[in-house]
Amino acid sequence: MERRRSIAKRTHRAPGRASVPSLCMKWLGGVLCGVLFLGGFLSPPEVLAHAKLIRSQPGPFEVLDSAPAEVQLWFNERLEDEFNAIEVIDSTGRHVETGSAHVNRKDRTNLLVRLGNLSPGSYVIRWRILSLDGHPARGRFIFTVK
Repeated sequence: MERRRSIAKRTHRAPGRASVPSLCMKWLGGVLCGVLFLGGFLSPPEVLAHAKLIRSQPGPFEVLDSAPAEVQLWFNERLEDEFNAIEVIDSTGRHVETGSAHVNRKDRTNLLVRLGNLSPGSYVIRWRILSLDGHPARGRFIFTVK
């Protein structure tokens, strides 16, 4: 009889109080949720970042004495072979690139397109790329030929 009473005492808890295993599970669940939440913010930026333009020829807002034969863009990530574009547009809205943009086989961060004959004036370069990690990026800038 005494044995039953001691078991009953150990398993009996006051109304409204959670058992120790229940409290541990709630605490552990809260910690796990917090770690997962913070993990999203503490991920390395390279994983979340899109490809960025790091250099170009001609450069943004550059004023050139003579017309370039091509436009070259360099990015901080390697590019897919497909789904990339460079458009070069004059002040009348006419496209002056000849052919399609292509990724340089020796440097997969470099995208280039050949240009036709450019007259003096301002030109807009619009680009769109797809990096190897699947993230698209786009941008634009102008340059001027004297």
